[in-house]
Amino acid sequence: MKIKTADILFIPKEDRNQGRGTRYMKKICGWADVEKTTLVLSADSEVCGRAGSEEEDRRLVGFYGRFGFVLDDSVGKIYTDTVWTDKNIMVRQPEPVLSDFICRLADLQVRK
Repeated sequence: MKIKTADILFIPKEDRNQGRGTRYMKKICGWADVEKTTLVLSADSEVCGRAGSEEEDRRLVGFYGRFGFVLDDSVGKIYTDTVWTDKNIMVRQPEPVLSDFICRLADLQVRK
């Protein structure tokens, strides 16, 4: 199993709600699906070296949750950019891509 820890994806507040973060995450998740790679990150608003808040952390958890990330406290600490953290660790397992479905369908056809 391949695992990739994501470093900081930071969209300045004035640039949010324009789809930029969503586009980045779709590309990253699409790559992970094709490569069958598990992604791990921290939805911790303090990781970027700025003052975080519980509200900002909840927003981040919700944002990453839209892409299939789930909170997972079994991971322990991860290294993100310059710090170790164990706060709001989220994991995303790769999703099957179309080629996987085609191979499974072909396998079922052969078994008939």
